[in-house]
Amino acid sequence: MGVEWIFLIPAVICTAIQTLVCLKSKRPLLTAVKILLMGAATLVCLCFALRLIGVYAPVNLYSLITSAVLGIPGIVLMLLLNVFL
Repeated sequence: MGVEWIFLIPAVICTAIQTLVCLKSKRPLLTAVKILLMGAATLVCLCFALRLIGVYAPVNLYSLITSAVLGIPGIVLMLLLNVFL
C-alpha cells in the first residue's frame, strides 16, 4: 500500500460526508453548488496566500475539480501530496 492510498481514504470519507450533507438538506442542489463554489474559491485564495510564503499550489482543471468536490479537505490533501511526493 503506497503513500497515495493513505491520502485517498480521507478523500473518500470527505466526499461521502459532503454527499450526506447535501442529501439531508432541504435544497440539496443548492447546497451542493455552495460546497463546490466554496471549495474552488478557497483554492484560488489559498493559492495567492501561499505564494507569499513560498509554497506553490497549482491552479489547473484537476486541482479545481478536486477542491470543488472535496472542499477544504481536498485542498489540504493536494498540499500534503505536494510536500510528501
